[in-house]
Amino acid sequence: MIAAYLPALQFIVEEHEEHASNDLFWAKFSDAESGARFGFTPILMALKHECTEHDAWDTANALQCFNGDLGNVNANGAFTYTSKTGSTMVMTKMGNIAKNWHKLLA
Repeated sequence: MIAAYLPALQFIVEEHEEHASNDLFWAKFSDAESGARFGFTPILMALKHECTEHDAWDTANALQCFNGDLGNVNANGAFTYTSKTGSTMVMTKMGNIAKNWHKLLA
């Protein structure tokens, strides 16, 4: 049962390690008025929201770079995949597009 929570816990640990101190981490993940620290679920929800915003930003940048056409020949197939039927498809999920955008920029 604990194993089911490990990916989420690792996600929080990685976020914690990105902060220079515990105080900075808890400043981000505490109630502004009361100072009460957020629990596991609210922290995960905040991190998911941030990831969604970053993915949207990266997807918008990729689309802008290729004039709204991720299947553009200049993308060299970076945003395509082969479907189960063997057809070449252009990605539509922001998370996948953002991941491949980062690979393309690296």
